[in-house]
Amino acid sequence: MMIKNFSGNKGEWSEPYVVFRLLADGKLCQADKNLLPSPDEFSHVLEIIRGDTTATVQSGGVIVFSHIDAHGQRHIVQTHRENLCKQANRLFKSICSIKKTKGAFEIPGEVPDLTFYGFRRLTNPAPKNIKTTKRDLRLKIDGTRTGLATLGFSVKSELGAPPTLLNASEPTNILYRIKGLTKEQAQSINNIAGPRKIMDRCRAIKNLATSIEYDTYYSEVFKDNLEVVDSSLPEILADLVKTHYFQQILLPRPVRGSCGFREADKLSAAVEMLGKTEPYASKKRHNFCEIKIKRFLRACALGLMPSEVWDGIDDASGGYIIVLPDGRLVALYVYNTNLFEQYLYESTIFERASTTRHNYLTLIPDGGTGDFLLKLNLQIRFNK
Repeated sequence: MMIKNFSGNKGEWSEPYVVFRLLADGKLCQADKNLLPSPDEFSHVLEIIRGDTTATVQSGGVIVFSHIDAHGQRHIVQTHRENLCKQANRLFKSICSIKKTKGAFEIPGEVPDLTFYGFRRLTNPAPKNIKTTKRDLRLKIDGTRTGLATLGFSVKSELGAPPTLLNASEPTNILYRIKGLTKEQAQSINNIAGPRKIMDRCRAIKNLATSIEYDTYYSEVFKDNLEVVDSSLPEILADLVKTHYFQQILLPRPVRGSCGFREADKLSAAVEMLGKTEPYASKKRHNFCEIKIKRFLRACALGLMPSEVWDGIDDASGGYIIVLPDGRLVALYVYNTNLFEQYLYESTIFERASTTRHNYLTLIPDGGTGDFLLKLNLQIRFNK
């Protein structure tokens, strides 16, 4: 029987693993430039807070879990660090034993322990008054750089399929004005189908249109959020998306591998292309676009949602906790801005979502102007 709350993909199963691993280790190491644990820079973990259970570290390696059941009764469970080390090792082995990299699965043997410690589900239950949240855990830590602080962290796992940084949706559609097409040409382009539909339609538009210019965003909320990050970001990001669809994906490339990652889809590659075009090529700073896009990626990682008004506050105020393939954990702390932003910049790719599900890449006549409007969709995924 499917246990809904305890069925998930490898990334979702990694969340309770992180809780057990952190409590077993008692510390969270900062990642070095190679994304490996730095032995000299770490924070002591004093408490882990989820929406369903809280674990507090006490003296002598004792861990106390506290949770409230469905009847409003508080339960206290006391265990030792050694027990959680065994629990973490067993859970990690169970996750890795699953061969598929995508899709949900169950690990029935782990459910009794999860419920015993107060977990109601694999992922952290969001507060009732919050629709979406970037943080998966709140940690009370004590470190040389952070001091004593309670910070939110987003968990990213390298055990399964690479996670998304920015999910595709209608609010992530951007509109462009297409000039120079006849009605017959537009209809012919709209009729292009097949597995290479996106590439073939973009190639046809690029070859036949006299101009492709950014018009506006489908979502005013998303556009306003981008302006909170940087006033010039909406236009830069729109130009970057156009660069991806009409230059980047049309380049010769190797056949898609089993991991689905292609070097030509990297955000950094598109930014480099965009930086060589006007008006950006005339900027005094050669990395003008790179600076802006790094700010955008950081905002997406820590708080910005396309469909919700963003107040500029980082929900994942601590940064990222990354589960490495060997089970070790590393932190990319927000305070280490350069390392955090560089990781996001070098580790992300454009991904093209379903055109029918997200309603894009169809030419639509713009009244009697003779122009056509075209939506392009933005989705960003980690490549590892």
